Amino acid sequence: IYSSQDYGPDNKLYLITQNMISIFAEELSDFRSANAFFNAMEKFEEEYMPDGPPFSPLTRSYFSYWQSFDYPFGKARETLGSIFYDLAQHSKLDKRVVDATAALNASRMGLYEVLETKGKVITSKELLTNVIFHSTCLAGYPGKPGDLMFARIVPSLSEPEGPSLILTTPYILLNSKPGDWLAFFLRQGVNEAGLYSFFKYGPTERYWHDYIMDGYVNVTSDRVYLTGIPDVPGSLPHAG
Repeated sequence: IYSSQDYGPDNKLYLITQNMISIFAEELSDFRSANAFFNAMEKFEEEYMPDGPPFSPLTRSYFSYWQSFDYPFGKARETLGSIFYDLAQHSKLDKRVVDATAALNASRMGLYEVLETKGKVITSKELLTNVIFHSTCLAGYPGKPGDLMFARIVPSLSEPEGPSLILTTPYILLNSKPGDWLAFFLRQGVNEAGLYSFFKYGPTERYWHDYIMDGYVNVTSDRVYLTGIPDVPGSLPHAG
């Protein structure tokens, strides 16, 4: 789900880089060593149908960045993005694409509380780390103070001090407060040092997919609404 707004240089660069990695994945499919990855993705596609509502609560933007940058496979536990980056460093590829690949490899989903908005810039605070982000949203979500947002944020590459970019269509979490999620992290034994791995890889590879499926409520043109806490089944409207 993306808006029709004109894309800025960072938007274009990240989208071009993701498209290049998708093309690279097609070439990689000829190698037997990548069979496990493609077999797994085929199963995920069949089970979750990640094309956004009404087909699935999993948006294509969420799933595409997850499969390229968060799903490790093979003996070396590489991702598509890390393999592409290793090759790109020693190629004649534009350095901006190499830098964008590094930023995408380092990225992950996270939980953010919207603090304020000014024009198109959304100021948010990540739960647990308390890191402040000033971001624009590719999907066009304008932000609303008090909203809790589950999204992937990447840095600006065109302006070092410029706003970061909310790369995925944001999931807005209803009926919960920051304290509910801090209590969730505590129950899961997740501290600030472990937050990166918890969101990037999850306790299981399906963990965050299943949370999105189980917590889905509604969708608009620039956001998807979820409710509930992952380890409280009674709070999730579609939990089995």
